[in-house]
Amino acid sequence: MQGWADPDQKTKANPCKRVYARAFVIQERDTHGELVAMVCTENWAATDRVKRMVLARFKRHKLFGALLKDDNLMLMASHQHSAPGGYSDSVLYEPIPGG
Repeated sequence: MQGWADPDQKTKANPCKRVYARAFVIQERDTHGELVAMVCTENWAATDRVKRMVLARFKRHKLFGALLKDDNLMLMASHQHSAPGGYSDSVLYEPIPGG
């Protein structure tokens, strides 16, 4: 639920459904293997931290890990508020407990 700067925010214990991401990788035949990856997540926002984590996971892929860079990865979010928080690197959304 992304926190909203409220450390006492609570949610129900059991989520109703899983949170998914869908990735599409498109590679050109005529441009020496250049590619673009589009990833749509079921999060409230596509934060920079999530983009760095997605990029790190793609880097481990044996087919296009070396070809994918920050400038050819597009990350988007479906903007739902039922996904877990704690991934934005922003104190506003993930306050420090007791801080």
